Amino acid sequence: MTLVSSESRSFETVAKSAPERIIRHVGAEAASLFMLDDQAQALVCTACYGPVDIMGLQIPSTAGNVGRAVQQ
Repeated sequence: MTLVSSESRSFETVAKSAPERIIRHVGAEAASLFMLDDQAQALVCTACYGPVDIMGLQIPSTAGNVGRAVQQ
């Protein structure tokens, strides 16, 4: 990820390319990046790569594996 961030100064650019690069690195089928929306108390998918497009998906910040990670 250091190589990605050195290529661009824009967080949005880095965030959008991160899931695809992570997939290549670890050999996963899909990856996604969720950001916390404090007002909505939800995690919002802001970048994804894989067979299903989940961009914009919102998950309560207390639900699922992603929510569990936020709580920790």
